[in-house]
Amino acid sequence: MNKPTNVSSNNLDTSINVGDLLGLLWVKKWVIIFMTGCVFLLGLLFISKLPDVYRASTTIMVKAERTDNPLQTLVTGQIGIQEELDTTIKLIKSIQFANVLIDKIKQQYSGLQYDKVLNDEKEFLKVLSIQPVPNTHMLELSFEHTDANFAAFVVNLIATSFIEYELSLMQPHADKSDEWIRTKIQEVKDKLDEEESKLNDFRQNNNIVDIVSFVSLAKQDISQLHEQKRALTLEAEKLARVINTLANHANPDSALVISQWSDVETLKILSKQQAKLETELSQIKLRYLEKHPKYKAKVTEIEGTRQQLALEFEKLSDGLKHKLSEINQSIKSLDLNRIAAEQQLEQAILKNLAFEKIKRSVSATTQLLESITAKQKEVELFKDINHASSIIIVDPALEPEKPVRPKRILLAAVVLFIGLALSLLVIFIAKILGNSHKKYYQLVRAYDLDVLGELPVVSRFRRYKRGLIFSNENEGDYRLFEECIRSIRTRMLLSDGNEQDKIIAISSLEPGEGKSNFALLLAKSISEVEDVIVIDADLREHSITVKLGYEPSQPGLTNFLAKIHTFEQCVIKDPTLKADVFASGILPKKPQLFLSLSRFENMLKALSKKYDRVILNCPPLFFASDIMLISKHVNTINLIVDVQKHTVTELENELDQLVYTKSKVNSVIFNKIKVEHKNYYRRVKHPKNKK
Repeated sequence: MNKPTNVSSNNLDTSINVGDLLGLLWVKKWVIIFMTGCVFLLGLLFISKLPDVYRASTTIMVKAERTDNPLQTLVTGQIGIQEELDTTIKLIKSIQFANVLIDKIKQQYSGLQYDKVLNDEKEFLKVLSIQPVPNTHMLELSFEHTDANFAAFVVNLIATSFIEYELSLMQPHADKSDEWIRTKIQEVKDKLDEEESKLNDFRQNNNIVDIVSFVSLAKQDISQLHEQKRALTLEAEKLARVINTLANHANPDSALVISQWSDVETLKILSKQQAKLETELSQIKLRYLEKHPKYKAKVTEIEGTRQQLALEFEKLSDGLKHKLSEINQSIKSLDLNRIAAEQQLEQAILKNLAFEKIKRSVSATTQLLESITAKQKEVELFKDINHASSIIIVDPALEPEKPVRPKRILLAAVVLFIGLALSLLVIFIAKILGNSHKKYYQLVRAYDLDVLGELPVVSRFRRYKRGLIFSNENEGDYRLFEECIRSIRTRMLLSDGNEQDKIIAISSLEPGEGKSNFALLLAKSISEVEDVIVIDADLREHSITVKLGYEPSQPGLTNFLAKIHTFEQCVIKDPTLKADVFASGILPKKPQLFLSLSRFENMLKALSKKYDRVILNCPPLFFASDIMLISKHVNTINLIVDVQKHTVTELENELDQLVYTKSKVNSVIFNKIKVEHKNYYRRVKHPKNKK
């Protein structure tokens, strides 16, 4: 037994052959026709009992504007025609309006006092439908009932009653409108007087005549102050540079090269005079020495010129510094004036904002007063006039001549289709359930196991009495089961082998899967052609002994292995099975001790020579230690699998465990398989045996 590499319960073949399906439908054609016919006849009977339902309709038009409440135009966002239609539909479908209609119907229409639509508002609204006509202001009202005259009467009553109902709803609001408007007008007038008084007081207290012009002039003055300060600042910076330059040239001669001083007339004359004297001194130096009177006189004259030039430079510097001081004073004065002007401007702006706020409040209150006054005139105009309804009846309802439902032909076709679909569904479900063992076959063969056969579901087993293993209540099941046993027997007998192949070991995954019943029926079938013995090697319960109706104390395998009884004392020659039965004997606490004895092995070898076949009823694989000891003496173990106890996934997990334990399971027999052909065996009549 090998572990498959690519098998899983999820990827087993579940495809359906179309040809098989068509063949199945052809085989079951009379079943399909019968079930479809039954459903169709029942459906026709039901359809014939359905009452005729008539529908009466009327058309009403909803006005685009409402004049019931003049206060609606005081607020923005007036409702449109779609909202008008939705509102009308909601009012007509309301429980309150339904109660009004039902009361009027009971008063005006006799004969249907106990109709369910007149005793339950919800039932009444169910048969009332309202549909808007596309791209129009109209609604279509429909009412359905089994009485055509009553349907037309109700739908006409709805249209006329809704007009009165709507007016009754709007009248209280119209009565309150005049009183509300008068009160509101007085409140608005008082508020307007208060705000106008507040405006005049503010103007007088703040001496406001033309505050806008004042703000504009103040802004211009501040701009001029900024320009003057900028010009003085530039001039002060220029003077500061000149003074700094003069301070950096201590020698008057070097200061004369500065462009600012070269244009001064006094400095220009003194500079020329100094240059002339220095030229004359250079001529005197050629003729006289330093001590000569002319030389000294010329030097003295040059020094005087230089002193005079230095004095002029000092005067100019002092004048520049004085001028710079005056400019700085002017800048400070401009800053003070600018700050004062900005403060005045800020105060003026704040006053203007407060003044404008009061003006806006007065203007808004004035507009509100004008609007409310206009609405008061409208209310007075419509006060003594009955308001017209917002709907108009376009087409009154007429008594319908033909019912709208039930559509019997369509319903009959639907019933026929349902009957056909139901019959096909039943057949497909039965087929799927009948072939549910297909996955089991695929899974077992994926593990390289042979499927010897399958055993059908039978009504019930019972203990061995009067030579019967099955009850006579369902002989068809018994004959089908017997035929399956013969088929499995044939496959087993056709296999050739050595002595160990004569031993047929039968086990199951868990207790209660039918291995003991199969062992007995297999022995009964093999006994028809060969000499066979059944050994109950399941030392954990008296399965075979109990099923055959013998006492649990019957000597058997454990008695023989313990040498308490001889083989002849333990063997039962059952007349119905026509085979020898070797019971389990006394149940030991440790079955492994008995199954591991060499006497057990020698017994199997001796029985293999004495009998043509030896059938071992082994314990379930659940008791791994017991089955491992027995598997040493056999070539293969035949596994009984109850498909009603194991899902495909569970069987896959259990087969995986068998792979890991290296068991000798090589073939599988499926038990409790649903077989479609069992009715064939029920129909076959067998002659009764003569006494």
